Amino acid sequence: MSGRESSQRLWVSGRVRALLAVLMALSMLVTLVISAYAAGNGGAATAAQEPVATDTICVKGSVINFDETPLGDPDYWTIRYAPYVNGELDEATEIRTDANGEFKVESGLSVGLWNFEIVIDPNSGWEGVTPTFFDVPLSYGRDKCVEIRFKLRRPVPVIVTKIDDDHNPLSGWVIRAEPGRGNWFATPVEKTTDNNGEAIFRLTEGPWVFKEKAPSGVHYSPVIPTTGVQTLDVEWQGIGSDGKPIPQYLRFKNRVVIKGCIDVFKLDVPPNNTASTPLPGWKILVKRANGSVAASGYTDANGSVRFENLWPGPYTVVEERRPGWAPVTPTGYTVNVAGGEDCQTVTFFNEQDAGYCIVGRKIDTNGKVGIPGWKITVTPLDKGGALPTNGTEDNGSAYVYTDGLGQYKFEFPRNDYRVPNALYKVCEEQKAGWLPHTSLCYTVRLPHEPGACVKTWDFENQQVGHWESVVYGRPSSSTSCNYTHTVQPGESLCGIGSAYGVSCSSMFSANPWVYNQPNHYVYTGQQVCVP
Repeated sequence: MSGRESSQRLWVSGRVRALLAVLMALSMLVTLVISAYAAGNGGAATAAQEPVATDTICVKGSVINFDETPLGDPDYWTIRYAPYVNGELDEATEIRTDANGEFKVESGLSVGLWNFEIVIDPNSGWEGVTPTFFDVPLSYGRDKCVEIRFKLRRPVPVIVTKIDDDHNPLSGWVIRAEPGRGNWFATPVEKTTDNNGEAIFRLTEGPWVFKEKAPSGVHYSPVIPTTGVQTLDVEWQGIGSDGKPIPQYLRFKNRVVIKGCIDVFKLDVPPNNTASTPLPGWKILVKRANGSVAASGYTDANGSVRFENLWPGPYTVVEERRPGWAPVTPTGYTVNVAGGEDCQTVTFFNEQDAGYCIVGRKIDTNGKVGIPGWKITVTPLDKGGALPTNGTEDNGSAYVYTDGLGQYKFEFPRNDYRVPNALYKVCEEQKAGWLPHTSLCYTVRLPHEPGACVKTWDFENQQVGHWESVVYGRPSSSTSCNYTHTVQPGESLCGIGSAYGVSCSSMFSANPWVYNQPNHYVYTGQQVCVP
């Protein structure tokens, strides 16, 4: 071997040894890094970190006046809240509102049903516009506090006296109090004078305009005031020595001429002889002695109708005859009408010959906050339909009241053949001082098989006084649905429309959100609008 070959071999073996040294150094470095990471993480290789809860369980609330202003400084309010334990309220905890009438409960709460109540001094004159206590369900799955609200008012008694020109009290007169200029958060109120000629109002503070209306058949000329209209600035007068709010007074004086009237009542006699119920929409005729018709009308929701402006003399009052109904009392009565304030009364009785779940929410347009204590009624649209098991029956319907979050739920029996695929109408009550922004009723169909609750569209109202609550004297319109359908396995949007006699294009127009779903499919459990 030459010297050159020997030197080449030594050079190659030296490079191999250097490469091996580098690889060994890298291996040791990786081992050190892994050991340091494990030590710095407290042995993460053998023990996982404790999870941190992200759900928020807290309640944020406020106290406001009827005119939407905060009730804070100097009026601080006490709020009591307590959980239900074994169906009973546990010991309550109290919290005070701040200067803005707000409060927030962030600790001490747990999942379950809680009751919240605002403490009101009975001698303070304050009362609730919304319920002063209600239940609030708390659960996981929220990233912010549940929001509740108490709305209060402090009405002032206003006593309006109605007399004739001889200072005799006049009963049966309608006194109407209308909000004056700038009194936005109020609604007209009507009262009828009693036997003392008094109509007692409870009005919120602000300007009011008072008008009088005579009973039907009464002709009059105003004496004081000559216009028959009076304006009063209603202001809080404080609490009197009797512990009641101090009233304000008005008086109307008139010269009157009175005709006569007849009150007719139409009632249904139940088969079990319990209390009779009114029969609305029943036609009544008032005939003169010669057989001609002097007046006609239909009974209202209370089963009554009044006929006024009748000249004194004899009349015959006759009810209509309807198939399926048998008269229990005579179908006609003769009455003698005399001029005066007392109406003649006629009462007719008849008797009939023939022998899942829905959920929704009631919200305030202002803030989209749930409104508690609102009456929701469900009525079966199928003849002989079953009523829910949790509702209180009321004239063929059933009703429940919304909870502290504005939610309601109707539950139906599972062992009744009338329930599957049954059709129901769900309606909200109308309240003075609130304007509906959605339909007053929705029609929904229960599924063929028990499963997810059918969810109705929200009932939405806004308190009178908001500028956006009225459009040309009526609530702003909102598209409504004739039916709310819960999608069943295998159903398509167009197929659902075909079952209801609605075109495919109309179904997509009523449910534009479907365009955002893959292949424009609808999925089991979703609710679709049937226009």
